[in-house]
Amino acid sequence: MPDEPVIRTWDLTKQFKSTIAVDNLTMEVPRGEVFGFLGPNGAGKTTTIAMLLGLIHPTAGGAEVLGCDIRKGLRPALRRTGATIENPAFYPYLTGRDNLRVAALSSGGAGIERIDAVLERVGLAGRGSDLFKVYSTGMKQRLALAAALLHDPEFLILDEPTNGLDPAGIQETRTMLRRMVDEQGKSVFLSSHLLHEVQQVCDRVVIIDRGHVIAQGRVDELLRQQEAIEIELIESEIEQAEAILRGLDWVDAVRREDLRLHLTAPADRSRQIAEALAASEVYPTQLVRTSSTLEDLFLSLTRDNDHA
Repeated sequence: MPDEPVIRTWDLTKQFKSTIAVDNLTMEVPRGEVFGFLGPNGAGKTTTIAMLLGLIHPTAGGAEVLGCDIRKGLRPALRRTGATIENPAFYPYLTGRDNLRVAALSSGGAGIERIDAVLERVGLAGRGSDLFKVYSTGMKQRLALAAALLHDPEFLILDEPTNGLDPAGIQETRTMLRRMVDEQGKSVFLSSHLLHEVQQVCDRVVIIDRGHVIAQGRVDELLRQQEAIEIELIESEIEQAEAILRGLDWVDAVRREDLRLHLTAPADRSRQIAEALAASEVYPTQLVRTSSTLEDLFLSLTRDNDHA
């Protein structure tokens, strides 16, 4: 079904003895997008991916991948899915090309004719004959991505695919993922700690901490919620200005710092703020809109969760 999400989870939970690694995780990943899966170390990202790929079983709740229930049989979905996981494992004394041949044969030969093409796509065309044991961390990640692409899957689940890559390699991977989605109609579920890259490549994100969701939505909409306005005033007017601004319904918060007021409010309300202050003959010496990054949002949310 074209509108069916590629991933759907409901109350997905995984507990290891007394540790709850994933806690009632509920989310939907739409088709035809790059979807970012974010969280601090130990948040439950890799455990979630392992459950989605059938590598470990959930304690409670459930999930579907490409319409297949992870508890009842993932094989049809896995045939249409390519994946990389943390610390990809290959045979150290085989070449990169031979490792891909083994991967293809283990899946019934699917994609064996595409080995040279995928090596080219991930930037290993000139290193396919080198032994895996001499590969750098970044080259190992590239080979893992090549293996995920072998059978030309419609859906990719990628766990830290740019780990160890240099800036050029990160940019190449970002461009490749966007092209696969925009030009080929594929879907990508991307777990990464490189928030600047995620902001540039992802359509939507979900942020988890301590195993549960703390934010999710379109990247542009989440960042818009973090927009702010900064106002500088003379000392004799700052208390009056703070009282006026706290009385505006659409100002969510006002924080004072020396002679500056930091407002959590839509950035396009700058004019109305100036007019509200001017009506009481308060005139800022400076009024600027401040934009937010995904890193700002991430740090704010995870910091708030630490204090909750």
